[in-house]
Amino acid sequence: MLYGPDLRMKPIPDTEPGVGVLLRTALTELAAGKVNLEVFAPEERSAWMPERIKGLSERLKSFGPVQSLALVESKNEDGSRHYKYRVEFTDGPMMVDLSLNLDNKVTALQVRSE
Repeated sequence: MLYGPDLRMKPIPDTEPGVGVLLRTALTELAAGKVNLEVFAPEERSAWMPERIKGLSERLKSFGPVQSLALVESKNEDGSRHYKYRVEFTDGPMMVDLSLNLDNKVTALQVRSE
């Protein structure tokens, strides 16, 4: 049997551990069905409607608790900081894209399959 190279993104040094803490907290709260809107940029808060929170909560709950976070990409562009994390849940890994503005407020949060 032939095996291809490991195509997963490799972890990089995390020079901003507070971002990982923010992400872990947001994911844990979302799994519990709640959102701290204060961590989001004002223009993003209206996007967090109860239906969206409920859908993401159910999805995150199905993965189990967060076991670990690994930063795999970090870049700055257009006044925003963009991060890509591999998040290990009890039931497997997911990729999470997170963007922050200059005020350290979340402008984007996307959870997707690895």
